[in-house]
Amino acid sequence: MVVISILRKMRVLDDVDDFQVHVSGELSETHPKHYINMHVIYEDTAKQGKTIDLEKIQKAVTLSEENYCGVSAVY
Repeated sequence: MVVISILRKMRVLDDVDDFQVHVSGELSETHPKHYINMHVIYEDTAKQGKTIDLEKIQKAVTLSEENYCGVSAVY
């Protein structure tokens, strides 16, 4: 949700037709359980006839992960 909000503010979202996030992770075996490994894939699709600014997408993802993600803060 944060990435979408940032992309809206950057006015990039008008060119995006679809945006998906795929996440997989590995939990520790002992309690308290916590993530020991995470793999996140951001997938976007441009609207027909449009081009997505990859640098802006990367900046939005970086801002989201470094400034707003509570899970990555503990990781």
